[in-house]
Amino acid sequence: EKTLNKACAKIYQRSLENPNLHGMGTTASCILFKNNMAHCAHVGDSRIYLIRAGFIYQLTSDHSLVSEQLKAGLIDERTASNHQLKNVITRSIGFQHEEFVDTFSQRAESDDIFVICSDGLHNKVSDQEIVEVCLRSVEESPDRLISLANEKGGEDNISVIVTEVKDISENLI
Repeated sequence: EKTLNKACAKIYQRSLENPNLHGMGTTASCILFKNNMAHCAHVGDSRIYLIRAGFIYQLTSDHSLVSEQLKAGLIDERTASNHQLKNVITRSIGFQHEEFVDTFSQRAESDDIFVICSDGLHNKVSDQEIVEVCLRSVEESPDRLISLANEKGGEDNISVIVTEVKDISENLI
């Protein structure tokens, strides 16, 4: 939380110094692995996923207008996936001096795969496709996922980080 808000303040300050940058901001999702725990921080509509035993879990909630409408029951999943305002985020790093950061910790287990990605990936590639690609080859999965998103239109920035937890008994993370 502290690190993301430090970045938030710096970006915001830069926007005050340069009027052309007014209103800029970014999403941020990050993980710190320590003592067999994945400590996560998140702002915006990038995501953190956990793939465990072949199942995928979205660990973060999108901070977007459409996500909030979906949670409130104002729209359904089908409407949300094609909504013209799906890229309007309600929280970002840099739009103001400080932002509310979602933080949580997740116990990491051997063979867990964590995926951090921008909406350029999760808007184009299904959760099941993410699982299939990551289980084939963790090492090659970022490039393969980016290629897959581009094949499906790829009109947004696509960022992907994939990491696999090795033998947890040795405290390697």
